Amino acid sequence: MKVSAPSFAATLKLVEREAARTASEQADGTGISAQDFVRAAAESRKEFARERVKALREQITTLSLFAMKPAALAQLSSQMGKELEGAATDFARSVRTLGDARRGTSPGTPAEAYQDTMETAAPAPYRLSDSDRETAASFTAAARQIEMLTDNALERTRDRSITEQAKAARADAFGVIALMDRLEGKGLLEPLVH
Repeated sequence: MKVSAPSFAATLKLVEREAARTASEQADGTGISAQDFVRAAAESRKEFARERVKALREQITTLSLFAMKPAALAQLSSQMGKELEGAATDFARSVRTLGDARRGTSPGTPAEAYQDTMETAAPAPYRLSDSDRETAASFTAAARQIEMLTDNALERTRDRSITEQAKAARADAFGVIALMDRLEGKGLLEPLVH
């Protein structure tokens, strides 16, 4: 299954719409809160990011089995690197949102957010579940696979445009690795997730 950025955006909207429908159905009977809705949406985004990384890893594994021309390899690596970076960012944002929801610190306005920041010394670290750690490791492994594909393309070409495309894919992969390292290590996402 090939997951592209446009199909991801459409699927994300469907997932969020489904979460909103489920929330409104629950609200009819139980009175769901806004924080419960935010938590449900973050959980669905996190699950979708897990599915995306799984599909990308399958694509990368399949791609590595073929002896492709460096230009094609660089182009596909670049595309997959961008998709992986998008999925990793979504995953990290979801973890952050769920961490804020668990601590009960989701400010309603920018002024409240500023006030919360001024009143607390530093944000508490996020606690990752075993499933989240496994997903983060899967993102890192996929990024390492993309690095290997780009290394393969770089070793076999001297063409400037192919080299630039492969280096862009490597940069995306490094970004994913840095994000997952920060997520697993400190648990503080503020510097990387906007």
